[in-house]
Amino acid sequence: MITESNAAESGGVILFDARPAGQRAATTDSQGAARTMAKKKKNPVEVYQMVCESCKERNYVTSLKRENKSLEVKKYCPSERKHTMHKAKKA
Repeated sequence: MITESNAAESGGVILFDARPAGQRAATTDSQGAARTMAKKKKNPVEVYQMVCESCKERNYVTSLKRENKSLEVKKYCPSERKHTMHKAKKA
């Protein structure tokens, strides 16, 4: 079994540790620095649905950055068969 004491002798790499998970030492790379798992980044983009102003039907899906929460554009509404104003609402 390779432990922390003889890990330095084998180049700083711990290959296997039979101790329970709570008692294990952190894995190290070849320079002896501890490695950690990558963290998931916060998604800067949120999903919004485009809602028709006249019939209130949700016709389109778009993604916006968190800073740009208000979006109003003229798009085609299939239920009314004409172009109307659509506003972004949270999905």
